[in-house]
Amino acid sequence: MAFIVAGLIAVTTIAVCAVMIFAAGMSDSPSASADVGGDALRTFVIGIVIAGLVAASHWLPHIGW
Repeated sequence: MAFIVAGLIAVTTIAVCAVMIFAAGMSDSPSASADVGGDALRTFVIGIVIAGLVAASHWLPHIGW
């Protein structure tokens, strides 16, 4: 289950980054396309790290609440 959730997070992250880059490319403002590179990279790194942590939770011991 953790791998499915991690995969969904990773795919969603990639899709959001693609939309961010596409939207910046369609913008009339030159500064918008210049600033989005860092924002998209930051979003990508954070999303992939979260997906990696979720996938790593597969090997954690089960907590019997």
